[in-house]
Amino acid sequence: MGKKQKQPKEPKAPKQKNQKQQLAMKMPGGRRARSGGPDVYTGLLFLAVLMLGAATTLMYFAAVEVSPESNPLALQSEGQIRLPNLQD
Repeated sequence: MGKKQKQPKEPKAPKQKNQKQQLAMKMPGGRRARSGGPDVYTGLLFLAVLMLGAATTLMYFAAVEVSPESNPLALQSEGQIRLPNLQD
């Protein structure tokens, strides 16, 4: 009975920093979210708002020209519509 037999060592488990962190990469949506910068749709929305503003401004100036007393919100009298730039 001379030598003792060495017991085989059990392999050590790899160190885990955080179990949630380890599983996060395997779960859908587990990655870090990208920063919220403007994308193509945001640019198109901004362009549409600019175009609507320009169209509104142009229609305001057109209404000032044809309205009575240069008030674009004033209504013409029924049956007596006159345009200042068209003389009878």
